[in-house]
Amino acid sequence: MNKKYSIYAVGIIFLAYAIYVPINLNNSKKDHKIFLSSRLAGKLRIVSGSSGGEKFILNNSNQRYLFFSKLAYLNNYQSFADIAEIGDSIYKESFSDTLLLLKKSGKIYKFTFQEQN
Repeated sequence: MNKKYSIYAVGIIFLAYAIYVPINLNNSKKDHKIFLSSRLAGKLRIVSGSSGGEKFILNNSNQRYLFFSKLAYLNNYQSFADIAEIGDSIYKESFSDTLLLLKKSGKIYKFTFQEQN
């Protein structure tokens, strides 16, 4: 009897995972397209980073933006989420391949980002 329930449990977990992953991937792509097409200028109100990308919200919008910064010489080989703080300023033109982070100290970092296919 326990073996039967274990098989059902594994099946349900597999099915939930098979449904969740494509939906989450599609949302991530949509969020990245919004980021790419947006002209951004404002101060960071919220900033976070994880393996799922770097996310932020500006003080002049409720839109959450998602991108995946590339580690490069331009940003001291650090991720956006490692450097950015609430109150720092962001600038990016629509469809630009570079985001500028202006720290409160006046230091400027440039971030390029990975494409989401």
